[in-house]
Amino acid sequence: MKDEAELPRLEVASPADRPTTCITLETIIAFAARLKGHVAHCPGSSYVQSAPDWEKTRLDYAGRFTQNRCKRTF
Repeated sequence: MKDEAELPRLEVASPADRPTTCITLETIIAFAARLKGHVAHCPGSSYVQSAPDWEKTRLDYAGRFTQNRCKRTF
């Protein structure tokens, strides 16, 4: 451990960079929100059947987004 502590530290990514996980979660949440809006606007859409599943996914991923301390970009 002592030898490892003496090794120079390499900064591969800035601490300000967002993890890929946050970007993926945010993308899925945004997609589900757009689908919800589309279904509300077009109730006859073929996507109506999948909307409840995507709403559940949106809520689940929003929870994960918070747990991972992600920050929104939009």
